[in-house]
Amino acid sequence: MNILQINTKDFGGGAAKIALILHQNINKEKKYRSVFFVKEKFSQDPKIFYINKHSEISKKLCKKDFVSFWDNQTKPILANDLANFNINNLLKSEKFQKADLIHCHNLHGLYFNLDSLVEISKFKPVIWTLHDMWAITGHCAHSFDCNKWQKGCHNCPYLSVYQKLFWDNTKYLWEKKKQIYQNSKLSLVVPSLWLKEKINKSILQKQEVNLIYNGVDHNIFKKLNQKELRKKNDLPNDKKIILSFNYGSKNSWKGFEYIEKIIALPENKNCLFLLIGGEKKIKAQNIVYLNTSNKPEILNQYYNLADLFLYTSLADNFPLVIPETLATGLPVVSFSTGGIKEIITHKQNGYLAKYQNSKDLQNGINYILNLNEKKLKKMQTENIAKIKQFFTQEIMCKNYFKLYNEVYETFCSAR
Repeated sequence: MNILQINTKDFGGGAAKIALILHQNINKEKKYRSVFFVKEKFSQDPKIFYINKHSEISKKLCKKDFVSFWDNQTKPILANDLANFNINNLLKSEKFQKADLIHCHNLHGLYFNLDSLVEISKFKPVIWTLHDMWAITGHCAHSFDCNKWQKGCHNCPYLSVYQKLFWDNTKYLWEKKKQIYQNSKLSLVVPSLWLKEKINKSILQKQEVNLIYNGVDHNIFKKLNQKELRKKNDLPNDKKIILSFNYGSKNSWKGFEYIEKIIALPENKNCLFLLIGGEKKIKAQNIVYLNTSNKPEILNQYYNLADLFLYTSLADNFPLVIPETLATGLPVVSFSTGGIKEIITHKQNGYLAKYQNSKDLQNGINYILNLNEKKLKKMQTENIAKIKQFFTQEIMCKNYFKLYNEVYETFCSAR
């Protein structure tokens, strides 16, 4: 079976990770073959192609994709992220013609004509994995406390939220999406029950919805010797270490202001905070900044340095960083956001703090750091076991392969 995947890019972000994992694992199987079309290409994989040929030419000649740059600057002004993109390099390609099944991931990102789903789904089975809420809203990837997407978007309170709009065109965009879906046949995949429940209240409610949790490579993300790692990285073994990502102000919904509040609390002055990536804006003696790394082996070492992972996202679906950290045994303290509560059980394998409540975040930190050695080891063991039982790449890929066969057979039998 020839699978053709589509995503904004092949590197960076959870959707790209999942799509690339599938692409690589599909090509390991004898009965499947995968090609991958993207707006932005970062890898050297010869089976990954640009959707827009002009982007490829620009990148080769100028070392920069000026086509994507232009779209990213001008399209928000037009307030239309659904149409007027050049995708002929995809639709007219031999790879597309030979594809038995189309697997879409993020179709936002100012590169894809959404109404092409109508024609594509007439001739080929289409699976669409939803990594956020964009497909069911007027424009935003997360709607926060707004429920207008259930009946019809208008007077948007979050125009600056990704996918950003310069003026409110959400009524048209929501209506256009609804029209497209009414004339398309799609098999949807969601990585959380949280998102599945939202789909069932949305303009996609009449489409088939399948739950497939994101999975991680437990052969890479695993428990290491913490004492040796700390010694190697010149970190103290007599300190409690809290790890987090340094999102700063570049993504407001990652809730970095709560991490800042936690660091500033006097009761945490004896803890050491490790912040991955970002700018070194906070000046404090108990902060160590770690370089950003896209190598999973390095991330695994970072996770193993810590006693606790602090995650303060205000809007999320099923972030890969959670199963990655749990696979090392590391307890997580997080807000109860999106699908996170489907992998973390409160006080069993982590702590789920009340939403936007910094005091309860601190309660969670105190709870984890004050566990006795027996209870801590039990939590670490349960974390690792839970990932191996439910959230591995093997399980995820197996479920996708099963779905590929079912959707393809159903499509063929209906013709």
